[in-house]
Amino acid sequence: MPVQKHDDRPVERPSGVVPPAVALDGVTELRLHGVGGTTPENLLADVAPQLVSGDGVTGFFRTADVKGRHVEAYSWGGLTSRSAIRVLWLLLLPFTLVNVAGWMCTPTAWRGALRFRVHRAVVR
Repeated sequence: MPVQKHDDRPVERPSGVVPPAVALDGVTELRLHGVGGTTPENLLADVAPQLVSGDGVTGFFRTADVKGRHVEAYSWGGLTSRSAIRVLWLLLLPFTLVNVAGWMCTPTAWRGALRFRVHRAVVR
């Protein structure tokens, strides 16, 4: 049975597909790690954080609530670790956004030569 650092109660695993409702009152602290690839266990200082949303690559993890304070962590380490080809998205993302911005020209900018030149200059 997983043991949590901040709470002495055992982790309850739901028997069905739908997890039990979580009280959303109080303060929620969201922690993000840098490019070092810190694990959710180290980020939350918890032996067994629960995966709230996401999958094995990225996801939100939650630790036990302490006095109305919810502590969650977003772990995106799977995007930059594991495969070298997976890091390619980091290089291609700026080029993709510029390409999309170039195609977002309004019809009024197409009609006016000056507006179209300004649009092209801003995108470049």
